[in-house]
Amino acid sequence: MSLKKELLHRSKTLDFFKFGTSSYEMILSLMATFTSNRDQFSRDEIWIMEHFPIYTIGLKKKHPNKTNLPFKIIETDRGGDITFHGLGQIVFYTLINLKRRKIFLKTYVRLLENVIISLLYYLKINATRIEGKPGVYVNGKKIASIGLKYTKGCLYHGFAFNYKINFNHWSFINPCGYHDMKVIDLHSLNNKVSYDKTVNYLITIFTDLLEKNGKKF
Repeated sequence: MSLKKELLHRSKTLDFFKFGTSSYEMILSLMATFTSNRDQFSRDEIWIMEHFPIYTIGLKKKHPNKTNLPFKIIETDRGGDITFHGLGQIVFYTLINLKRRKIFLKTYVRLLENVIISLLYYLKINATRIEGKPGVYVNGKKIASIGLKYTKGCLYHGFAFNYKINFNHWSFINPCGYHDMKVIDLHSLNNKVSYDKTVNYLITIFTDLLEKNGKKF
């Protein structure tokens, strides 16, 4: 399967690429290869896409009963527990040299949360974080999940934002390993903003926070 990698936007230090709907396994391999081969001069890249339906689970986490799942589940190298990827999500993979930017990993997780919170605030939606549970929540329901892989000063993976999802696919799991955790999507809260417009908002906010104010978070 070939992938189309289209440049969407270039800022001072970031290149944003759109991939379209992509195989999770293929993207996982490409991210690991990119990170392994990059040097101190490589530009940071953001890969934006949707995935074909799949369940993924972090390393060394307990697998649910696979026979009950409507799609396959694979173990991945990010942190975090089980989640679902599928159509209607905006997956934002951030291939970043954190060491070069002098940003701590915990600070970066908070920055990613602030990207989502800022987007929703702009859309007049009150969103929060929950201590000890990375991600972003609206009325206690998860709208964005975060999982990262950090190696030799660089990281990959990123966040998945629920734009317009099929809630039934989440009913087979405890999202991120939390019993009774519910999920929500943007379309349920505001159905007037398009998918592409949401992507553009995320690009603008992420660029602003990382390049201008990253160390403050």
